[in-house]
Amino acid sequence: MNRISPKQYVVGTVAVVAIFFLLFGSQTLPQYRTTNLVRGEVKKEIDFTTNWYPVGYANVSLGNSLDIRKIVVKEGATVSKNTMLAQLNDESEYNQFKTAQASYYAAIKARNSAKANPLTPSSTLDTLQGQINTSYYQMKNAEVALNRKKLKSPIAGKVISIQVSDYSNSSAGSALGAAGATSSGNFIVIANNKDASLNATVSSTDVARLATDMKVTFTAKGVDTVLTGKVDKISKTPVTIGAEDPTYQITIKLDAYPSTHFGTKLDGAVVTAQKSDALIIQYDAITLDSVTKGSVLVLKNGVVTTVTVEVGTVGDDAVEVTGGLSETDSVVVDKLADKKIITLRPWIKNLLRLK
Repeated sequence: MNRISPKQYVVGTVAVVAIFFLLFGSQTLPQYRTTNLVRGEVKKEIDFTTNWYPVGYANVSLGNSLDIRKIVVKEGATVSKNTMLAQLNDESEYNQFKTAQASYYAAIKARNSAKANPLTPSSTLDTLQGQINTSYYQMKNAEVALNRKKLKSPIAGKVISIQVSDYSNSSAGSALGAAGATSSGNFIVIANNKDASLNATVSSTDVARLATDMKVTFTAKGVDTVLTGKVDKISKTPVTIGAEDPTYQITIKLDAYPSTHFGTKLDGAVVTAQKSDALIIQYDAITLDSVTKGSVLVLKNGVVTTVTVEVGTVGDDAVEVTGGLSETDSVVVDKLADKKIITLRPWIKNLLRLK
């Protein structure tokens, strides 16, 4: 058996490679990620966050802890306007009031005694009347200062929170005023429990898409209940005048007063456009040319062409197509890396009639 010499091996290899390149070549095939029209729901929303603070709530400051004598309401209590909430330490104000009151009564007594004497000059009576007037105003001012120590609810509603710092005995109805406590972060929060409305802010772009009576839904982390309501008011004045990216306040009226904790963060959504059982295509597969027109790239037999389509409802993730495209059309979403394949040379295909 004859052995193949290295030279023959090289010549044979070159010949095989030459024949291969003579018969075969490479072809680049463009690759695309495509999609089709499907039936489904198209929806556009405005998303925002806010906190559950009902419109019209009141935050009544209790001042320094040392000033608090007694809180006379409990959390959860329903109060009317001017209901007593707390009594602050008023010893100084009380003493000033009693002193002013005594001066007023003494002035009246002095005037009456002088008036009973027919020999009293009229100028003296005028002076004594002036003293009555002065002492009366001093007494009324002292009374106002004393009443300020009786904190009353400015609105009718529900006591949502009682916050008194540095006290272990700070529950409603207990006597307060322990020595050494100086915290000033003390307050009582009264919430309007009749009008289940709350405020939120949205961007200038979003506010242009809003209208009153649009439906709103709220969800909260860890809360299964979904709150529902509608847009009640839309402010035409930005929250901050002159801001580079202004925001606007909207008021949402809830369908029912929530049991959600006061201050809970709420994720809100307003549906501005929605349609069910529509022929839709994903948003990144279409270019919107106008409100009613768009264009897509259709792949057919390896060739990509631009097709103009009619559009309906435009959503956040999809667009309704109302004409110009069929459900079987392959629409290009994006271009992938080209693929190279080994194929027969054209002259071989012609020779073998493999077109």
